Amino acid sequence: MNRQTDTRFYLSKRGMRALALVCALSTVPSAFAGLIINEMFRGNSTGDDYVEFLVTSDITLQELDGLWFGDSNFFTTAVNRENTFNAAEIITGSSFFSATTDTILAGSLIVAGGSNLAADFNYSPSVAATTDSDAWNLTLTSGSGITTTAGADPFDLGGFGDAVWVSESRPTSGSGTDDFISAVGYGWFQGAIGQEIEARELAGDEAFQVLNPGAEWDGVLNPNASLSNQAAGGGVDFAGSEGAPVTAGAHNGGANEDVTYDLRAVPEPSAILPCIFIAAFGIFLYWQNRGDSLEESTT
Repeated sequence: MNRQTDTRFYLSKRGMRALALVCALSTVPSAFAGLIINEMFRGNSTGDDYVEFLVTSDITLQELDGLWFGDSNFFTTAVNRENTFNAAEIITGSSFFSATTDTILAGSLIVAGGSNLAADFNYSPSVAATTDSDAWNLTLTSGSGITTTAGADPFDLGGFGDAVWVSESRPTSGSGTDDFISAVGYGWFQGAIGQEIEARELAGDEAFQVLNPGAEWDGVLNPNASLSNQAAGGGVDFAGSEGAPVTAGAHNGGANEDVTYDLRAVPEPSAILPCIFIAAFGIFLYWQNRGDSLEESTT
């Protein structure tokens, strides 16, 4: 093999290493992560109330820290309570996380609850154990992963109406409902927030839904009752779910079980597809350079 051939072969190997680095970087989540409402539980007091979120796309603690969530008043005319996730407190409480760049994996369930709930930071997800509910769950409360703006409890769920939401910004800072990424409402009356949620639902946004009294909801969410997501896809469908078993930190059974386990078992396409194309291109370049080198060595 002559000197030129050696150089070509060396460059092809170095190129492969560069392509491998690009592939690794391409697996880092870049789009804003998905977080949808998966269950709402109304207890005997605000200290018992909780909302469970399903992570539908990998999210870093820094991204989670930037989200706002809460509920509306009874008439869904205005925001009632606003809260943020607190990445620093999550890092302090969990042995799994050490930096805000660490990732909460798709398929995880995050419970945000009142002061009567116990925080649970025993988070250690594994794709080899997709059915281990405790390992895929984070339960957060005020001062333990949640920063509240009104009292110690993040929610005050109404019996006759409410709207739970998660947003990329604080609604009362001027953005209103513009930055909502998921919201579920229920009630006899629909104010501006309820109307916006329903408009998003009718426009085909699967992360939004309003339950009207009747077939979808019986009209009263009694204490110690829940509304739970039953959607077969990646969105929300709470219709007819009232009174379903309380499953804080675990899937809701049925279709929700399938969705949750699939998210845990299958890496995100956004991470895999770029890597496949890059790897294929790298292999093509390698064999092309190798063919050129062998041809030159025989001349």
